[in-house]
Amino acid sequence: MIHQYKLGGYNIVMDTCSGSIHSVDDVAYDIIAMLGDGRKEDDICREITARYGLSHGVTHEEVNDCMSDVGELKE
Repeated sequence: MIHQYKLGGYNIVMDTCSGSIHSVDDVAYDIIAMLGDGRKEDDICREITARYGLSHGVTHEEVNDCMSDVGELKE
């Protein structure tokens, strides 16, 4: 089970099953939330690059890499 919250300017993600606590950037925070909502990866990639692409220079490849990293941690 994953819990997400923002505290003092930090994006905190807690994995209660493993006891892991992560501080992530805004992009990863939003991706984790969208994956938790059961959204399709293609939809997430489009939405994240539309939201952060111009302002933060986030590419489709970086979003896919992040989703892959989250998937590995989930396993």
